[in-house]
Amino acid sequence: MPRRRDTTRLVSPWDTKWSTSRSRALNISYVSATPCSARSTQQDRLVNELRITGIATVAAANRYLRDEFLPAFNAEFQRPPADPGPAFVPLGRVDLEQILCVEAERVVGRDNVVVADGVPLQLAKQPGRRTCAGLRVLVRRHLDGHHSVWYGGRCLGHYNPLGQPVRAA
Repeated sequence: MPRRRDTTRLVSPWDTKWSTSRSRALNISYVSATPCSARSTQQDRLVNELRITGIATVAAANRYLRDEFLPAFNAEFQRPPADPGPAFVPLGRVDLEQILCVEAERVVGRDNVVVADGVPLQLAKQPGRRTCAGLRVLVRRHLDGHHSVWYGGRCLGHYNPLGQPVRAA
């Protein structure tokens, strides 16, 4: 078995804007990759090892992973936890529905309609404002498919996946 270099580092695939707002809300941190540390990842090494050993089929690659690579990897990198207690922390007052969603910035049209994912969302009349036309709003598509429209910290409306207004729960 070829000897692997011990230069593995954590590489974060997270977008910086996403990670800043959401990691702060979830109280988590990440390790970002520098160009030097991202050059040689475990996946790169695995591909080279498969090539060197002459493995060309998926079944042989799975067998190699199960019987050779993973036991060697675990023997090399497995460590007992510094604190054997559970690492879970209470979530606290965090609204995961507002964090685990797809966000897009949009501009409200003259007719108080904002379009997201091809779905027109008609904004209702807002107290203290004649129209929402021209506002830069944040449209969130949630995991269940419904949308919500936000201006700053204020929710302007909730909509089902078809764009029909629904009452906020």
